[in-house]
This record gives sequence, C-alpha cells and structure tokens, in this order.
Amino acid sequence: MLNLGAEYLVNSDITLSLQINNLQDRRYSTAAQLGAAGFDANGNFQARAFGGSAVAGFPVQQSTFFAPGAPRSLSLTFKFKFKFTFTFDGD
Repeated sequence: MLNLGAEYLVNSDITLSLQINNLQDRRYSTAAQLGAAGFDANGNFQARAFGGSAVAGFPVQQSTFFAPGAPRSLSLTFKFKFKFTFTFDGD
C-alpha cells in the first residue's frame, strides 16, 4: 500500500495539506480470524448444532474471516492560525 502526503505553507498563518491513502487502490486485508461457521464450502447453510464431534457425524465446519482494508481516500486540509487578544479594564 502506498500513501502520499504533501504540505504547503502559504504564509506563517495559512497551511494547505493533501493526503492520499492507498494511492494504488490495492485490495488488502487488515486482520483474519479462524472460527466455526454455519455454511459449507458452497455457501449453503448447515442446520446442525455446533460443537458436535466428527466421530458422532457432526464435524464443525471451519472458516477464515478476512477484514478488508480501507479503499483509496483523499483529504485536503486548510489550516488557518488567528490571533486573539482580550483586554479587560476593571472600570
């Protein structure tokens, strides 16, 4: 995955920033988990109790879940600094 960022100082008070994440728009996974599933390899639901043993004729189907990564994103940021002065006269 390729990320790209740039920042431009217009002056001492104004900054423009550009950030592009996943520039090549690649598909990737961020995590995986192996666990019991209620579906067979063809996607058909298997109506049986989980936790049965293979000896008893109820093997638990295992499945791996992959969490998809974020797609390409673009953000443009405009930062502006301002000065604030507050004076208070006690009268």
